[in-house]
Amino acid sequence: MQRTTTNTRPKKMTKSTPTASSRKGSDLRSLKRTIVREEIVRSAAQLFADRGVRNVTLDEVANALGYTKSSVYYYFGGKDELLWAVFNYISGHFVGEAQRIAQSVQDPLERLKELIRMHVRFLAEHREWATVFYRDAQALSDERQNEVHSIVVKYDGIFRQAVQEGIRKGNMEALTPEIVANAVLGACNWMVNWISPKHQRNINDIAETFVALFIGGMAKRGTPS
Repeated sequence: MQRTTTNTRPKKMTKSTPTASSRKGSDLRSLKRTIVREEIVRSAAQLFADRGVRNVTLDEVANALGYTKSSVYYYFGGKDELLWAVFNYISGHFVGEAQRIAQSVQDPLERLKELIRMHVRFLAEHREWATVFYRDAQALSDERQNEVHSIVVKYDGIFRQAVQEGIRKGNMEALTPEIVANAVLGACNWMVNWISPKHQRNINDIAETFVALFIGGMAKRGTPS
């Protein structure tokens, strides 16, 4: 009896597509990583502000959150990288908000008011972040210090531009824009040395006080300040 063979074509492998549940699981893991990373950065910012960058270890950052040191290393390569994450957060907020105001507020006097309000409110609400930014840049590498300097120049330039446009438009006194910007930001930045939790209820009042002090001295007579 002749043996017969049946040629069967191997089944074609099909690429599995992610199911809704697997995508949801991936999204949740990604969200968890983001949350943990932000917790670590916030904890580091607080410790750096309170004790100084050089006096804080990664073990202490981890312990403050109930994590292990290896957990911190999973997200950051070391303290330098963690410090840079703090600087990135602050500079991203400052520059992003300043650019938004510059693009949305056409009148230079009103724009400068909004810039001052934004700056004061952030300093008051994030004192620890601002303390690290303005005090501890020297703890960064030379390359990153240069990056911070470029960010500060860019940010200050948005204030200077508002003053320059106000002078050209004729509703601001003909003062030196660079000096005005340095005076405004210098006075605002000093807040990190005296702002305390008791001021949190009066952040808007503090912001309006700074606006009145500076805009009142810059607006030409007859121009609403």
